[in-house]
Amino acid sequence: MSRVAPEVLEGLPARFATAAGAMNECANRFDYFSEIEETFIRRRGKPLLLSPLDWSLIDEWKRRGIPLHVVLRAIERTFDARRQSQRHRPVRSLAYCREEVEALFAEWLEIQQGRDGQGEATSEAIPRAELVAHLASCRKALCAARQKAESEGEKMLAAKLHQVDARLAVMSRRAQGETTLDAKAICDELDQLEEELARALFDALTPDERRARLRAAERELVAYGANDGALREMTERLLFKRLREERAIPRLSFFYL
Repeated sequence: MSRVAPEVLEGLPARFATAAGAMNECANRFDYFSEIEETFIRRRGKPLLLSPLDWSLIDEWKRRGIPLHVVLRAIERTFDARRQSQRHRPVRSLAYCREEVEALFAEWLEIQQGRDGQGEATSEAIPRAELVAHLASCRKALCAARQKAESEGEKMLAAKLHQVDARLAVMSRRAQGETTLDAKAICDELDQLEEELARALFDALTPDERRARLRAAERELVAYGANDGALREMTERLLFKRLREERAIPRLSFFYL
């Protein structure tokens, strides 16, 4: 499920590099829209589809280069604040989160200006408290998913979930104990663990189940206008998304850049 790496693109003939770049852009676009949709619907608490105006707003954020993790964090913070204020007016549009998206994007731009000469983000780029809270939330969800897998006789999946949880526990202790937080290393490891979980979820399917689920995912992607070159990768990503949802397995990645 990996994208075509930039160093590979540089070594390809122009026509192949263009096609590979288009694959990456198509996959990036799908991730951007689908992750925002999933997060907003989950926090809204009602399984209603986004409106054309909502999709237009997401497209605007994408074109402006607002990172996905900024939008997702803004949605979470907006609904957290709403819950604390005990407001009861229903949320019908993604525009409800627009003000927080703009505020966090402005903060993110300031952080980018504070990067060092090597282009690496400083330790302030990821608040320690938020990272620790994220790891704790992931561990809680993984524990519940592991218990469900064990009850359904999925021993190999349960073992992988237990293994990932153990590694998250180590990362959490590091995040809390290190004087200088190596947030980038932690986020890279989270990305790696998520890839391992994707493979474990695929392996838990029988060959017939996998073929049927991939065909269903491919049909669903027609609405996104995926071309033949990007379709396989996007189909696998969509299937991973569906398998995660069915087993209530959280996204581990702290950033979706």
